[in-house]
Amino acid sequence: MSSNDRPHYSNVATTNNDTCRYEEYDLRGVCCPMNWVRAKVRLEEMPRGAVLCLWLDDPKGAADLPRAAEAEGYAVLAVEHHPEANQWRVWIEK
Repeated sequence: MSSNDRPHYSNVATTNNDTCRYEEYDLRGVCCPMNWVRAKVRLEEMPRGAVLCLWLDDPKGAADLPRAAEAEGYAVLAVEHHPEANQWRVWIEK
């Protein structure tokens, strides 16, 4: 899903992602709201401008986590659904 396909996301990336830190965090098997709690702790440990890619398999978390991240001031760069595996990837910039 591109940034143009998600008009409800208000925050905009502030850095060039080619030069910033990038991490993946597997939260498959972790239900909402704990997946956001764990993601938030990881984001707080990361430097400003870093990007966290989250793997989720909880549909509620995939819907709620991006909204929670934006409410906290993070930029949600993309949400990608993989229907064959019923999984999502969410990219968040601190």
